[in-house]
Amino acid sequence: ANQTDAPTATPTIACDECWDVIPLIVGTAAIGDTSDNANTIGNPAKDQFFVFTPEATANYVLSTCGSKYDTWLRFYSTDGSGRYHAGTTTEISSHDDDGSGYCTYDECSTTNYLTVVTKYLVAGETYVVLLEGYSSSSGKYRFTAYQSDACSGSDTSACRSMVDWTCDSGHPYAPTASPTSSLAPSA
Repeated sequence: ANQTDAPTATPTIACDECWDVIPLIVGTAAIGDTSDNANTIGNPAKDQFFVFTPEATANYVLSTCGSKYDTWLRFYSTDGSGRYHAGTTTEISSHDDDGSGYCTYDECSTTNYLTVVTKYLVAGETYVVLLEGYSSSSGKYRFTAYQSDACSGSDTSACRSMVDWTCDSGHPYAPTASPTSSLAPSA
């Protein structure tokens, strides 16, 4: 009788060094806080990683307008494995304070510098974006991607109207009004 080998399951490979990534969706703000995250790579700041696979080859504007700390963005290409760590990614660019003039600085953001950058990205390619702080800065962030070339031309008003985020536009970090109390006059 012939013996056949039973099929074996593909072993799951542990990835202790993999980065925790959040999907980045065009037009949807990612809002969070890096204060309790680990510092994995880059500056000595706390890290938040995003994974992004563009549906179209185009310019994309990535903005940290509305964040509460001095932000820094790093972009990585990936090897296509679906695992994201220093051994499977290659840094392709790093941006600190680029386009910060497009952001309004008010009580809902920061007095430090934010980042707005336009990247030409290829459809179907997977990119990892690291949002971290300048030096060891960390805190609350607002990170958004737009498919647009509005921030690559000389018309700064088109870019500002797309990426800017202020208290008046419903910012999640807007100061809350103090409750008012009316005291009845004492008799």
